[in-house]
Amino acid sequence: MSARRTLTYYGAWMASLGVGAFVAPGLHLYFWAAVGVSSVAAILWGVHRHLPMRRHPWWFLAIGIAIFTAGDLVFNASGGESTPFLSNVLYLSVFP
Repeated sequence: MSARRTLTYYGAWMASLGVGAFVAPGLHLYFWAAVGVSSVAAILWGVHRHLPMRRHPWWFLAIGIAIFTAGDLVFNASGGESTPFLSNVLYLSVFP
């Protein structure tokens, strides 16, 4: 599959997730989690396909987005309580 076609499919997928989050507000947590997971998958696929000389920055970016997405999932699963310890740890571990 060509890079242009892949980018088109990815853009359509992300746009549909964004629209879905607003059309079905009761399911917005699932849509935003899918956005995070899709972003990580796109970075990993890009590193695999293009084989950049310096892969570590891309790996760190993917790990950061994955941890941030996990923090969102934990926070939302806990009902957005005022002090969910695990989600705070996940959020803060993203930043240097």
